[in-house]
Amino acid sequence: MHKSKDKAFRGVSLVEVIFSIGVIVIGILGVMSILPLAGRRAQDSVSMSVGAAMGDSIGSEILSKRWKQSGQMRILTPANLTTPANNPLNNAGVLTYDDVAAAPFTYTTTRFSLSTTSTLPIRPFCIDPMLIRADATVTALGDQSGFNTIYFPYYKPTHNPVIDPSITGAPQLAEVGGPAPLRRMIRVGLLRGPSTNSPLPKGNLLSASEAFLVGERGDDIRFTRPDDRTLPAVISGDRATDLPGSTAFGTRFGRGDYSWIATVVPEQTRGYATMSVVVIRNRLRDFDIPTTFPATIPERNAAAERLALVSLPIGFVGGAGGMVTITSSLNTVSRMLAGQWVMLSGFTGNQIPVHRWYRIAAIGGDAVIDETAGTWSRELHLDGADWDFSSPTFMTIVDGVVSVTNHFVRLDSL
Repeated sequence: MHKSKDKAFRGVSLVEVIFSIGVIVIGILGVMSILPLAGRRAQDSVSMSVGAAMGDSIGSEILSKRWKQSGQMRILTPANLTTPANNPLNNAGVLTYDDVAAAPFTYTTTRFSLSTTSTLPIRPFCIDPMLIRADATVTALGDQSGFNTIYFPYYKPTHNPVIDPSITGAPQLAEVGGPAPLRRMIRVGLLRGPSTNSPLPKGNLLSASEAFLVGERGDDIRFTRPDDRTLPAVISGDRATDLPGSTAFGTRFGRGDYSWIATVVPEQTRGYATMSVVVIRNRLRDFDIPTTFPATIPERNAAAERLALVSLPIGFVGGAGGMVTITSSLNTVSRMLAGQWVMLSGFTGNQIPVHRWYRIAAIGGDAVIDETAGTWSRELHLDGADWDFSSPTFMTIVDGVVSVTNHFVRLDSL
């Protein structure tokens, strides 16, 4: 009688090996494909957490220190340097200033065929201790480009966003909907202490290290870890400037991951304003002035603060935001990300300036290039309050804005 035995396989076939390798490779590729997205989501989560906490703490600090009431907050005009002219690094230079709280900002308008004078309790301004400091780069007096660091964003009030700002002598926008200077915010700096000097010596301004200490998050200290991990981390020291009163070697510096500015817009209810604390990640610490005129590439065309013209609005009724199309010069950066914040600037029906921050909920595809007009356009879905588009509306784009916290404040509490 013949017995049949089942053959026992003691190895793995080549087909099984190849199949297993394929499964492993596909799995690894799948994991690698989601790592960038996971990293971005994790960074967004950290930024939102830091931004919210920082917005509240900075808002409380501004209200508690009362810089405006103590005389430390000034409208500084560093373009008016003298002795020698336009040299921001010379200690002999002085600059002129105006007191942001000195007098109401008055302008004359024509509406309904009647000439009327409107008075604001205070004009909109931007508190920016980092950019208005003793050694900051500023636009020169009589500069013919579209830039002007006195304003936020750093463009002249009559600059047309569809024209390259680095081109000198370009045609400008006329006053439409309201006075041109109110299209922008005055950029306000801080002094080391109260001062009534005029002109103001540069020694009264914050040095670079002092400005960074005020304008950056204080708990991200820069340090170096040696290769030998048995040794402690070393906090590096630095001297940022040779101006009188600058900090000595050994001063602690933050990494500058998160910094802030604050925009203040007076409300129509006299005596009150909306103060928006804007938290920025990896902000450029200086005015990125182009090295050539016109700029050779968009990335060298003062990309930290950009300006665009807003058109074709849809929605903005009922507090649900809406969709807009923005247009800007082809020689400016068109990069934008969903989740970042932008600021709309315009006028109400009675010609009161309005500046509000909106979050980009979604972006409608890539930028559309118009080579003939020399512009790019993008569709954006914005999340925020209703907006009146009856007058020209401008959009300020600041890279890296991760959080905006609004505070309704009394002007005499700043």
